[in-house]
Amino acid sequence: MRKIFWLVVVIVILTSTAAWAAEAVKIGFIDLQSALLESDAGKKAKADLAALEKSKKAVIDEKVKSIKNLEEEISKQSSVLSAEAKKVKEDELEREQRDFQRQVQDARAELQKKENELTEAILKDM
Repeated sequence: MRKIFWLVVVIVILTSTAAWAAEAVKIGFIDLQSALLESDAGKKAKADLAALEKSKKAVIDEKVKSIKNLEEEISKQSSVLSAEAKKVKEDELEREQRDFQRQVQDARAELQKKENELTEAILKDM
């Protein structure tokens, strides 16, 4: 009888402790997407990214115009240019296209890095 009594006491203590511990723990969830978009810091970060993207796009657009102008120049003068002069122009065009691709990759990487930095800072504040 005594063993049963002590067993019941231990079970009651264990279950009441578990219930007390469960009440003390509070769990919350954050919708990161809406927090990043709707918070003041998120709105500022979005504006900063948009400004950086706009400046990078302007530089890239200028490079596109330069490449198109060079392509038009080569096509218009192809019959007039000597083989050597035509090769020089085509080499210049290839160089410009490689520079363009490099600029696009660098711009994407920089935007991604900036976005990660801003997001990390906002999440750290949360």
